[in-house]
Amino acid sequence: MVRKEISLHALANTLSEVKESENFSLKIEAFNIFITTMLVFVMVVGLTGNTVVIYVFGVNRKKKRFERFLLSLGILDFLSSLIIPSTFLYLTVTGYKRWDFSKIGCKIIPTLLQISVSVTQGFLIMISYERYHSIVNPFKKKISQLKLILLFCIVLLVSFTLAIPYMMTFNILIDLEHGVNTCAPDGSKMNLSMIASSLRLLKDFVAISFMEFFRQRIKHSFLKVHTNSSWNKERETQKGRKILYTVIIVFSALTLPLDIFHFIYYMLSKFASSILNAKAYSVLMVVNTILNLFQMANSVVNVFIYSRLHKNFNMKQHDSTASCSILYWNEDKNIISLNYHS
Repeated sequence: MVRKEISLHALANTLSEVKESENFSLKIEAFNIFITTMLVFVMVVGLTGNTVVIYVFGVNRKKKRFERFLLSLGILDFLSSLIIPSTFLYLTVTGYKRWDFSKIGCKIIPTLLQISVSVTQGFLIMISYERYHSIVNPFKKKISQLKLILLFCIVLLVSFTLAIPYMMTFNILIDLEHGVNTCAPDGSKMNLSMIASSLRLLKDFVAISFMEFFRQRIKHSFLKVHTNSSWNKERETQKGRKILYTVIIVFSALTLPLDIFHFIYYMLSKFASSILNAKAYSVLMVVNTILNLFQMANSVVNVFIYSRLHKNFNMKQHDSTASCSILYWNEDKNIISLNYHS
């Protein structure tokens, strides 16, 4: 029997254990339709938008290092938009009662969202560090490409390592009485779930602290030397800082709430003296699902940030040998268009 107070990702299991009113069942069905629609929306917009990012920054052979970072981030977001929403879509459509991807897949696939968030956080720290080094120490040698590659390998290693406790909480859970054969967190591994949620929350605050430290140092250095900078260089520096700051703020706002929610939930579940009833549990499932959706949306929003703040994402028509009209809301013409010029 699936322990309903533990399995955050198995709403259908709880609903199958009790006789629900028709009105309540209709609400759950409507919510599942809403979530399915939003998952499809996130996947389509994420894939399309990040394809635009990859194209815009990829075709420019003379792109700056900061733009290379944005291109790499776009590739990461594209992969996240492809894999993660499709996984949650499968679980939603099957009512969280079915799993067809083996026991190993049960360990790996549900963990991909957390791994992608960690990799993106590490990547944003790398961008912050590179910007900090370039602006605070403009006359020193740039960070080598090899060092950046090594840093990214470290980010991947740390991201996978931090995901191991969360990965180990997942098992194939079978309840033949209610037709359940699914992949979900094992209720008997509560201590491991607490460790996993604590590590994720600690990782979030460490990442935000590093990014804010570099941002403040960049801001301080910029204010100190901007009077000696050319107007064009000052403007480009401000744009880069604004893009980076906005991406960090939006990313943190979308990803942090779910980790806080999981931490609080597991802490209360560990020390609670009573078991949640089905309807209270269902409310928590709704909150958990919406926060998961927010966390997935972090791979979508960056394209809109770039479109507003980066010079290659603008709506002005320039004389050029190449122009491509793609995905941008033109408030004057009321059409979807983005002009990229090479």
